[in-house]
Amino acid sequence: MKKIFLISILVSVSLMLLSCGGSSDPALYTITGKVSNPDTGVLVGVTMELAGDQTRTASTDANGNYSFSVPNGEYRVTPTLGSTAFEPLDNVLEVKDAPVSGIDFLVVAPVTSPQVANTWRETGSMTYKRGMQAATLLADGRVLVVGGLGNNGGTRASTELYDPAKGKWTTTGYMSYKRQDHTATRLNGGMVLVSGGLSENSVVRASAELYDPATGKWTLTVPLNFARSFHTSTLLADGKVLVTGGENGWTATFLALASAELYDPATGKWTVTGSLNYKRRYHTATLLADGRILVAGGNDTSNTLASAEIYDPTTGQWSATGAMTDERQSHTATLLADGRVLVVGGWDANFLEVTGSAEIYDPGTGLWTTTNPLTYARSDHSATLLGNHKLLVTGGVGYALRASSELYDPVTGTWSTVGDLKYKRTRHTATLLNDGTVLAAGGTLVVTDAGPVRASAELFYPGN
Repeated sequence: MKKIFLISILVSVSLMLLSCGGSSDPALYTITGKVSNPDTGVLVGVTMELAGDQTRTASTDANGNYSFSVPNGEYRVTPTLGSTAFEPLDNVLEVKDAPVSGIDFLVVAPVTSPQVANTWRETGSMTYKRGMQAATLLADGRVLVVGGLGNNGGTRASTELYDPAKGKWTTTGYMSYKRQDHTATRLNGGMVLVSGGLSENSVVRASAELYDPATGKWTLTVPLNFARSFHTSTLLADGKVLVTGGENGWTATFLALASAELYDPATGKWTVTGSLNYKRRYHTATLLADGRILVAGGNDTSNTLASAEIYDPTTGQWSATGAMTDERQSHTATLLADGRVLVVGGWDANFLEVTGSAEIYDPGTGLWTTTNPLTYARSDHSATLLGNHKLLVTGGVGYALRASSELYDPVTGTWSTVGDLKYKRTRHTATLLNDGTVLAAGGTLVVTDAGPVRASAELFYPGN
């Protein structure tokens, strides 16, 4: 009698769960589109690759149509048919409680002529839109992009690899923690160290992780002694990593830090080293030719800084050096081929105005000298030293979001404008590839921790 009673209860509960939508299967929505050739009409049998929150393949039917049924999520659709070229290169989209249609592709003529010097060409898009990510050139020539800000203000744990030989991105292992405004540094052994950053709830992280390119997996290592974001991370001559400054706190009470610490890959541990003379966030750190580190500018929580200081790895201490002419934060600093350091742009006067000024630090004298300013004032841009020893400055924000790019010639001390990016972007990454081209990826459309972000990527082809 008890068994019959229990069975009746279980059946009743099961029926109630079904009637209340208790199934664990998520709702599915369609992604649809068409592939065609403007000259010959629709294309049959094109392989359509779906990447992102789910990975699938499909083929176009007799009418050139394709379809995927997927739950809510972020996806990228890419057509493949031998060496045929398509536009757009990829299509990144979000499914959110409704079908997505009109994801169409057209055949285009393949690029056969050499790229015009000092111009950009679009390459494959990342799988996920992201800004404020970190990018690292791996020993095998691929580029690892890590974390960053996602759509609608979310923070990412996902990571992707760009293969220059194929011009395509593939997802790789997920980090243990979502993070943005973090750092990523390639160690001498080839692994990549990621540290700090912000969570999607604006909590500053102390955690650190290691990426192994051989396995595509992440492992946690010992955390930082001090949680921090907007810090710097620099590989030293002895293989250790120096992390400086940044900010800590919660939401509206972020405070700049003066602390610095060293990561030793041999032990997997962090040790505190000498503190900066000034608290700094949004600053730069540059490895000099003699092994010392130059830190310049930034913000001490209340004020924008012009001061600069030098770290000596042999003593673990900081010493003041000449101050810059202009206060600046969110600028760039690049070691030139002759051993000097070029500092460019940034915000001055506590985020009141973007500057186009540029100045050069001479390690031999410890002094700064101004050089010609940028054509367009900008901050939160990228700066990349090319193989021809010129400096490429790209994107950022001035009085408007920038697509413009400029080249600095250290020999003449002058700037020249070059081809614009196809897409305006700021807080993106720019990575010098082994073939001399520069990969610009992702970025935001506003200088905030929320707002639209990009998945697109472009390649810059330098001249002589």
